[in-house]
Amino acid sequence: MLVVLYLLVFGISFLVPGSFLAVAFDSGGVTTGPMTVPFIMALGVGISSIRNDRHASDDSFGLVALCSIGPILAVLILGMIYRPNSFDYLPDAIPEFSDSVELGIYFLRELPEYMKEMAVSLLPIVLFFGLFQVIFHLVPERRLIKIGIGLVYTYVGWCCF
Repeated sequence: MLVVLYLLVFGISFLVPGSFLAVAFDSGGVTTGPMTVPFIMALGVGISSIRNDRHASDDSFGLVALCSIGPILAVLILGMIYRPNSFDYLPDAIPEFSDSVELGIYFLRELPEYMKEMAVSLLPIVLFFGLFQVIFHLVPERRLIKIGIGLVYTYVGWCCF
């Protein structure tokens, strides 16, 4: 799968403007961050532990590399479709703080927005897991409780990060 998908990525890269190439290949780095690698690896180990054959643990090999293809392909496809008329970009103003108390107040004021964003980003994972659990009943009730606690830890960690 890795060879075929990366050949597809390199093939599509010839159809994309050069300004998108660096961003596309750099976007694959989102899957190698300090939060995503443990999450993806835990997901792979969890999925392979459900299976009972002797090659189940080998199937989680290359999962991070496989996940890197998604963002790369997404940006390459965006480069094929999106044709901007101009590059008028105005970045947001970065607030300046005189001390850490002012920074803390700013963080606490923005915390509800951060919590909303993290809930929206975690929601598809929870919904798909819930849907598969309702349909296939893959995970016993005791493990569901542990998964729920893990999701709460993940949510709180993302909000704080």
